[in-house]
Amino acid sequence: MNKDKYLSALVSANYKTAVWMLMSVVLLVTNFILCLFLFTADLTEKTIVVPPDLVKPFSIHKNQISPSYIEQMTYYLSQLLLTYHDDNVTAQLDSVLRHADPTTYAHLKAEFHAQAERVSRHQIGSVFYPMGIHIAKLTATINGELVSMIGQKIVSRKQKHYQFQYDYRNGSFYLVKFQELEKLDGQELKPIDSQEDDEVKL
Repeated sequence: MNKDKYLSALVSANYKTAVWMLMSVVLLVTNFILCLFLFTADLTEKTIVVPPDLVKPFSIHKNQISPSYIEQMTYYLSQLLLTYHDDNVTAQLDSVLRHADPTTYAHLKAEFHAQAERVSRHQIGSVFYPMGIHIAKLTATINGELVSMIGQKIVSRKQKHYQFQYDYRNGSFYLVKFQELEKLDGQELKPIDSQEDDEVKL
């Protein structure tokens, strides 16, 4: 009788040992698969961005930014920089500063505040009508008609070209530089030297 009980207990113990060994093997295999997944899977974050006042989403993945995002940000920033009047110019330029590269922020802030003061002092207004845009990596060149005003009087209508230079690092998209371009005889575009007139120049 005791022998039967012993054999029964031995069989039960062997069965439990086999079950635990099987579970250990399964856990070992699943841990190995998990480690393999962590080393091979693309776990980088993909950010879907909608710029202010725009409704079309764009993607930023790793260090690659879709050209459509740069295009829409350029349209957005160009309106803040080039369509204004003396009552809203300070608020609009401050909005642009929120996108400025930290390395150029102080310089842009000084230029913007000087520009806003001049616009307010002379009651200057401006409206920019975009007509086309060209994207090359992190640089955008936009052209259109710029209508300049003093008070309610239109003083000029000119075809203008502007260049926006951006940077993208550490998950953030920055405006590095904004400048006006001029066309040479050979239709080549080059930056215009900074000068004080009735338009925004950085």
